[in-house]
Amino acid sequence: MPEKQMAFAGAARFALNQPQACADWSTHTYLLLILIHTTIDNYDRREASRETWTGYKASDHSVVVLYSINENMEHGDSFKHKLLTLQKESDLYHDIILSNFSHSDRFSNLLVPSTVWISKFCPYASHVLITFDNSVVDLFKLVPFLRSVHSTNGPVLMCDYLMPYEMTIYNNDLATRENGVCSYSSFITTPSIMKKLMTTKVNNQDILKNAWLSDICNFASIPMMIRRRLFSGSRKKPSMLKELMAANYLESDIMIAIVRSPIPGRESILMRQAWLLIKAHHDKAKIQEQVSFDSPESGSIVKLAAILMLIDLSVIFVIFALIFCKRRMKSFCIR
Repeated sequence: MPEKQMAFAGAARFALNQPQACADWSTHTYLLLILIHTTIDNYDRREASRETWTGYKASDHSVVVLYSINENMEHGDSFKHKLLTLQKESDLYHDIILSNFSHSDRFSNLLVPSTVWISKFCPYASHVLITFDNSVVDLFKLVPFLRSVHSTNGPVLMCDYLMPYEMTIYNNDLATRENGVCSYSSFITTPSIMKKLMTTKVNNQDILKNAWLSDICNFASIPMMIRRRLFSGSRKKPSMLKELMAANYLESDIMIAIVRSPIPGRESILMRQAWLLIKAHHDKAKIQEQVSFDSPESGSIVKLAAILMLIDLSVIFVIFALIFCKRRMKSFCIR
């Protein structure tokens, strides 16, 4: 291991850890590890994801979801109180990793603790999804897609490629670039590429200072699979919720929704609403599939039609709730 990389890895401290999270990987044909980067204060977002999309399970593969928090732990009494609260949350859910890394840029603070943990505790994961706590992931669509990629491609990195004219959501000079960049708000790769990314970033700090994910991949000759439509919400337009409401959502490439709100604290509400839309699409498709296999008895068809109508009504209710919420947000901003 290079000297500079050894210095970073040696500084790794996991105050809270889940070392057995991937222990049963050998009993599954496919293992997807999802590391959700969060902060101590974002409990509402963690609860929103726990109550919605992270509960998806299937028999032939394993999805391991963990929340990764990287904090400088040299704080006062108020921070110690937060740590005690976080410890209770960890004891309850067994899904929190708390590390203590200190790096000069945001991407290193995301990349290094994730890679160190994966290398030590989950090196056999088929894929790794790195995302933030304002994400809603459609695992019903994502897992089958990644399984097909896993069987037909070598190690690659899938990213959300932002064009220069789409950079307005970031307060930097990205809009002046000739080429776009891979956003690090969410990306999918393998443990081996995670390790290569970290080694490249750490050993070339001066050259890759403030570099974006695609810059590091190009520097290290890491193959990228640009999946612009897999991610929704990383751009301001079109609206992520409008894309989730679309009648052809299940046929679209969207699998990861990144929720943004102009009012702090509303993300968890929007995450739950996004999940209701996603789940309604899948519930409706499942019922329609059952109709095609069931016997054409009139009572059965009427019952299924009633269920489909209820699902449509629930979607309409969510849409009206979103419109109401959006108007409330506008009035709040005007005040």
